[in-house]
Amino acid sequence: MKMQTWRWAGLALLLLVHAARAQEETDAPAPAEPRARFTPWRVQIVFSKYQGEKKVASLPYTLTCNAPDRQPAVLRMGIEVPVPTGPAKEGIPGGFNYKNVGTSIDCRAGNPEEGGRYRLELNIEQSSIYSAIDEKVTRPGTDKDGKSAWGVSDTALASAPMFRSFRASFVPLLRDGQTVQYTAATDPVSGEVVKIDVTVTVLK
Repeated sequence: MKMQTWRWAGLALLLLVHAARAQEETDAPAPAEPRARFTPWRVQIVFSKYQGEKKVASLPYTLTCNAPDRQPAVLRMGIEVPVPTGPAKEGIPGGFNYKNVGTSIDCRAGNPEEGGRYRLELNIEQSSIYSAIDEKVTRPGTDKDGKSAWGVSDTALASAPMFRSFRASFVPLLRDGQTVQYTAATDPVSGEVVKIDVTVTVLK
């Protein structure tokens, strides 16, 4: 009888030890997955505006992004401009809608390419208020026939709010510290030229 009791006690002890080991294996943390290695970049984008050969404005923007990362670095800078929606009555506007005016930049960095160059994906959009006063100053005084050059301010829309917009998408390949001009566009009304320069710096 005593022998049988000892056998049952030993069996129960073995079951308890086995259960304790199984619990330890269950509670043990899973091995950590290897983390992806990212390289931080500083990307500078400069909008330069020219009237002829004279630079009249320079707007720099700087973003920091990681390569390779599927999520782009995003920059939004602007202001909500009220736009009248109805005729004014006794000097009081009939109503307003708001339009966002400013700069929008999306930048995604890729893996290094051959030759030590780095691949960027850039989507850029910029809008601004078109000023009839600025047009009077910057547009040419006469056309090729000696007549006064046409401008928006000469039309019935001169008092209406006007907006100019610029949009570009490109994929530059740059070396560390390199600056390249990738885009140049001319405003068809004012003749103002917009140029975009991109610089990439690898942060170590």
